Amino acid sequence: MSLNSFIKATELDEKINIKSFMLIKDDRIIGKFTKSPYDFDDLHLVFSVAKSLTSIGIGIALDKGLIDLNTKLVDCFNDKLPLVISDNLKSVTLEHMLTMTSGITDDKVLEITSSNNDWVSEFLKLDFDKKPGTHYYYSTLGSHIISEMFTKLTGETLSNFLDVNLFKPLKISKFEWGESPNGATLGGMGVSLSIESLSKIGLMILNKGVYNGKLILSENYIKEATSIKVSKGVEKDYSGNGYGYQFHIIKDGYISIQGAFGQLCIIVPDKNMVITVISTNSKPTENILKTIYEHIIDVDIEDEVIDDPNLSYRLPNITKNKSEIIFKNNIYTLDENYNKFDRLCLDQKGEDIEFKLINEEGVICNLDLNPNKATNGVGMFRKDTIYSTQKYLAFTNWVNEHELEIIVYYLETPYIVSYRIKFIGKEINFEYKMNVNLTMRNVNVKGRLI
Repeated sequence: MSLNSFIKATELDEKINIKSFMLIKDDRIIGKFTKSPYDFDDLHLVFSVAKSLTSIGIGIALDKGLIDLNTKLVDCFNDKLPLVISDNLKSVTLEHMLTMTSGITDDKVLEITSSNNDWVSEFLKLDFDKKPGTHYYYSTLGSHIISEMFTKLTGETLSNFLDVNLFKPLKISKFEWGESPNGATLGGMGVSLSIESLSKIGLMILNKGVYNGKLILSENYIKEATSIKVSKGVEKDYSGNGYGYQFHIIKDGYISIQGAFGQLCIIVPDKNMVITVISTNSKPTENILKTIYEHIIDVDIEDEVIDDPNLSYRLPNITKNKSEIIFKNNIYTLDENYNKFDRLCLDQKGEDIEFKLINEEGVICNLDLNPNKATNGVGMFRKDTIYSTQKYLAFTNWVNEHELEIIVYYLETPYIVSYRIKFIGKEINFEYKMNVNLTMRNVNVKGRLI
């Protein structure tokens, strides 16, 4: 079967929205593509892929004799313990953290990570309701605590350690990884890699820890980390029910590195294959896995290289409608909203519109817009837990004389953002929507010209 059948199946399924794809078989690239306007070489935010990288960091440190999986959580953070320490908390080890079996049943991740409090201290205050090792609870904050433990035990941040011991040996020169307020690498989220870099990591795991003849990670750790340590509780046909050390174990025992909204790197040892997918939004995971199994894993793929078959997202049209509204450094105060947007600033020079969205900390979104053409640029926007500059492609249209629509594709994340601003005298109705997000919400608020 040709990979074209896989491409066609994904195009016909509205629940699958792939940006980039890469298939390696027998150490050779069999197929790859990236849909316009995205770029194959760009970094992509891959969310919980960070968890598997955290596990790899633990494994390399373990191989070097720097850590012990039996290390107790409380022994790493004597200065951050709560006044009352339960027996369950006393028993939690690094291995329990790796298998998501620390005993918590609610990590309050959004509440804790959006505050200025110390994340470790807040985690240790949680209720450890279950006996460690007996109950699976998927915890992004728990994965971050592994990173904090790593730094306590080795004296290095996880990202610096992996840069030297994983990324450089794999010739990965470009990556981004966020930090917590205290400077620790985000153990459970916030990492950006190119699809080729993620595929290299999958290939290293496929080849039992070896890349280009150099041992990166011991075969023994890979075997332990990618074997089922705990049941996730719900059996699914393709997603499976198993979890290792921050790795998902899916149908037929294959290994899956996963991030939110359809970021996948699947390692298929008995077919000597690595399949990597970067998505804007491919949910549920079960659905995209089903398509991958039916069109790639469970069939004989033709031995041919398919490279960039001219695929493109369906992008908005530019209507070139006109409006008599002219922006002269207009500043609108916005009503209170979940995303804490405070002010909208619009300025205009000829056809070019400068758009700025501001909160109490400063500019959180800036765009250069033009109602006559699509605009490429680099501007500030949210990337997982932080605001940072990133590439975008924006489409701006006057829906009618009093209503402006802006659709923005952030090219290094899954995010597609739409703004709809209706001008009513000195007031506006401001609508904000995103295709996917873990930390923000769609809002519709009123605003007034200052």
